[in-house]
Amino acid sequence: MAQGFTGTQHTPFFPQGSLFGLTLSNGTDATNDIDIAAGTAYDATNTTIMVLAGVLTKQLDVAWAVGTNAGGLDTGTIANTTYHIWLIQRIDTGVVDALFSASATAPTMPANYTLKRRIGSIVRAAAAIKAFVQDGDQFVWAVMVS
Repeated sequence: MAQGFTGTQHTPFFPQGSLFGLTLSNGTDATNDIDIAAGTAYDATNTTIMVLAGVLTKQLDVAWAVGTNAGGLDTGTIANTTYHIWLIQRIDTGVVDALFSASATAPTMPANYTLKRRIGSIVRAAAAIKAFVQDGDQFVWAVMVS
Protein backbone atom coordinates (compact mmCIF):
# COMPACT_ATOMS: atom_id res chain seq x y z
CA MET A 1 0.00 0.00 0.00
CA ALA A 2 1.33 3.44 -0.88
CA GLN A 3 2.26 5.74 1.98
CA GLY A 4 1.35 9.41 2.26
CA PHE A 5 2.66 12.15 4.49
CA THR A 6 0.36 14.64 6.20
CA GLY A 7 1.86 17.24 8.50
CA THR A 8 4.08 15.52 11.07
CA GLN A 9 2.12 12.25 11.02
CA HIS A 10 2.97 9.42 8.66
CA THR A 11 -0.34 7.81 7.59
CA PRO A 12 -1.44 5.27 4.97
CA PHE A 13 -2.96 6.71 1.82
CA PHE A 14 -6.54 5.58 1.20
CA PRO A 15 -8.24 6.57 -2.07
CA GLN A 16 -11.68 8.08 -1.50
CA GLY A 17 -14.40 5.45 -1.35
CA SER A 18 -11.96 2.78 -0.17
CA LEU A 19 -13.03 -0.16 1.93
CA PHE A 20 -10.46 -2.68 3.18
CA GLY A 21 -11.31 -5.80 5.21
CA LEU A 22 -14.68 -5.59 7.01
CA THR A 23 -15.58 -9.01 5.57
CA LEU A 24 -18.97 -10.28 6.75
CA SER A 25 -19.69 -13.86 7.80
CA ASN A 26 -22.39 -15.84 9.60
CA GLY A 27 -21.71 -15.75 13.35
CA THR A 28 -21.63 -18.57 15.90
CA ASP A 29 -25.41 -18.13 16.22
CA ALA A 30 -25.95 -18.45 12.47
CA THR A 31 -29.66 -17.73 12.93
CA ASN A 32 -29.14 -14.17 14.20
CA ASP A 33 -25.46 -13.12 14.36
CA ILE A 34 -23.06 -11.60 11.86
CA ASP A 35 -19.29 -11.33 12.36
CA ILE A 36 -17.52 -8.33 10.86
CA ALA A 37 -13.76 -8.63 10.34
CA ALA A 38 -11.39 -5.80 11.23
CA GLY A 39 -10.87 -3.23 8.51
CA THR A 40 -11.14 0.37 7.37
CA ALA A 41 -13.53 2.38 5.22
CA TYR A 42 -14.24 5.96 4.35
CA ASP A 43 -17.57 7.22 5.67
CA ALA A 44 -20.37 7.87 3.15
CA THR A 45 -19.19 11.45 2.58
CA ASN A 46 -15.56 10.40 1.86
CA THR A 47 -14.23 12.72 4.57
CA THR A 48 -13.30 10.41 7.46
CA ILE A 49 -11.58 7.03 7.59
CA MET A 50 -13.32 4.73 10.06
CA VAL A 51 -11.20 1.94 11.57
CA LEU A 52 -12.65 -1.22 13.08
CA ALA A 53 -9.67 -2.58 15.01
CA GLY A 54 -10.95 -6.09 15.77
CA VAL A 55 -13.67 -8.59 14.92
CA LEU A 56 -17.15 -7.37 15.86
CA THR A 57 -20.15 -9.69 16.35
CA LYS A 58 -23.59 -8.07 16.15
CA GLN A 59 -26.96 -9.67 16.91
CA LEU A 60 -29.82 -9.04 14.48
CA ASP A 61 -32.51 -10.13 16.96
CA VAL A 62 -31.60 -7.53 19.62
CA ALA A 63 -31.91 -3.73 19.63
CA TRP A 64 -28.62 -1.94 18.92
CA ALA A 65 -26.11 -1.56 21.76
CA VAL A 66 -22.46 -0.59 21.57
CA GLY A 67 -19.84 -3.33 21.42
CA THR A 68 -19.28 -6.87 20.30
CA ASN A 69 -21.73 -9.66 21.12
CA ALA A 70 -24.37 -6.93 21.45
CA GLY A 71 -27.54 -6.00 19.60
CA GLY A 72 -27.36 -4.59 16.11
CA LEU A 73 -30.93 -3.78 15.00
CA ASP A 74 -31.41 -0.04 14.46
CA THR A 75 -35.17 0.12 14.99
CA GLY A 76 -38.31 -2.00 15.13
CA THR A 77 -38.50 -5.77 15.47
CA ILE A 78 -36.73 -8.45 13.50
CA ALA A 79 -38.46 -9.53 10.27
CA ASN A 80 -37.84 -11.60 7.17
CA THR A 81 -36.32 -9.00 4.85
CA THR A 82 -33.05 -7.65 3.52
CA TYR A 83 -30.88 -5.91 6.12
CA HIS A 84 -28.07 -3.54 5.28
CA ILE A 85 -25.00 -3.53 7.49
CA TRP A 86 -23.61 -0.11 8.33
CA LEU A 87 -20.23 0.74 9.83
CA ILE A 88 -20.86 3.70 12.15
CA GLN A 89 -18.69 6.05 14.20
CA ARG A 90 -19.00 8.63 16.96
CA ILE A 91 -16.74 11.54 16.12
CA ASP A 92 -16.58 12.77 19.73
CA THR A 93 -15.11 9.49 21.07
CA GLY A 94 -13.89 7.78 17.90
CA VAL A 95 -15.85 4.59 18.74
CA VAL A 96 -16.56 2.51 15.64
CA ASP A 97 -19.40 -0.04 15.65
CA ALA A 98 -21.96 -1.52 13.25
CA LEU A 99 -25.70 -1.77 12.94
CA PHE A 100 -28.36 -3.49 10.84
CA SER A 101 -31.07 -1.50 9.07
CA ALA A 102 -33.84 -2.31 6.63
CA SER A 103 -32.91 0.99 4.97
CA ALA A 104 -30.19 0.99 2.29
CA THR A 105 -29.92 4.78 2.45
CA ALA A 106 -30.93 6.12 5.87
CA PRO A 107 -30.40 3.89 8.91
CA THR A 108 -31.71 5.08 12.27
CA MET A 109 -28.45 6.11 13.92
CA PRO A 110 -27.79 5.66 17.65
CA ALA A 111 -27.36 8.82 19.73
CA ASN A 112 -24.08 10.66 19.03
CA TYR A 113 -23.15 8.44 16.03
CA THR A 114 -22.90 10.67 12.98
CA LEU A 115 -20.66 8.85 10.48
CA LYS A 116 -21.84 5.86 8.48
CA ARG A 117 -20.97 3.61 5.54
CA ARG A 118 -22.94 0.67 4.17
CA ILE A 119 -20.58 -2.30 4.02
CA GLY A 120 -22.90 -5.08 2.87
CA SER A 121 -26.35 -6.61 2.94
CA ILE A 122 -27.81 -9.86 4.25
CA VAL A 123 -31.12 -11.61 3.78
CA ARG A 124 -33.25 -13.02 6.58
CA ALA A 125 -35.79 -15.62 5.43
CA ALA A 126 -37.68 -18.39 7.25
CA ALA A 127 -36.71 -16.79 10.60
CA ALA A 128 -32.93 -17.04 10.02
CA ILE A 129 -30.11 -15.20 8.27
CA LYS A 130 -29.47 -16.98 4.98
CA ALA A 131 -26.02 -18.60 5.10
CA PHE A 132 -23.56 -16.89 2.77
CA VAL A 133 -19.90 -16.51 1.93
CA GLN A 134 -18.32 -13.16 1.07
CA ASP A 135 -15.37 -13.02 -1.32
CA GLY A 136 -14.37 -9.41 -1.87
CA ASP A 137 -17.45 -7.61 -3.19
CA GLN A 138 -19.25 -10.85 -4.04
CA PHE A 139 -21.80 -12.46 -1.70
CA VAL A 140 -22.80 -16.03 -2.50
CA TRP A 141 -25.53 -17.95 -0.68
CA ALA A 142 -24.30 -21.24 0.78
CA VAL A 143 -27.40 -23.01 -0.57
CA MET A 144 -28.28 -22.11 -4.13
CA VAL A 145 -31.85 -21.20 -5.07
CA SER A 146 -33.32 -23.25 -7.90
